Amino acid sequence: MTNREWALKMIPILVRWAQGAWDKPHYYSDLTAAVGHKTNQIGSVMGTIQDILDDLQKQTGKKIPTLNSLVQQRKPPHRPTPRPHRHECSGTQGYHLLFQYL
Repeated sequence: MTNREWALKMIPILVRWAQGAWDKPHYYSDLTAAVGHKTNQIGSVMGTIQDILDDLQKQTGKKIPTLNSLVQQRKPPHRPTPRPHRHECSGTQGYHLLFQYL
C-alpha cells in the first residue's frame, strides 16, 4: 500500500479523534493499530497527511490544526504523559473540512 493510501485510511480516524473527547492522548501506535498498519514507523505517512491538510487549508483559507495537536509519540512509563497540545484552532472546526475533501 502506498503512503497516500495509508494516509487516506488514517484521516477518518484523525477526524473521529478530533470530534471526540480530549480526556486522553492519542498515540501513533493507536493510529497504526486502527488501520492495520504493521509498524509504528509512519513518519512519511504523517508527512503525506500533513501535505493533504496544508493543501486543504490553502484551498479553503481556513485554519486546520496541526497533526501534533491530535496525535503524539507514546512516552516511556516513567515519564509523565503531557496533555495534548491544544492548537489555537484545535477541535473539530478544521477537521470537518476533511470530510468534504475525501
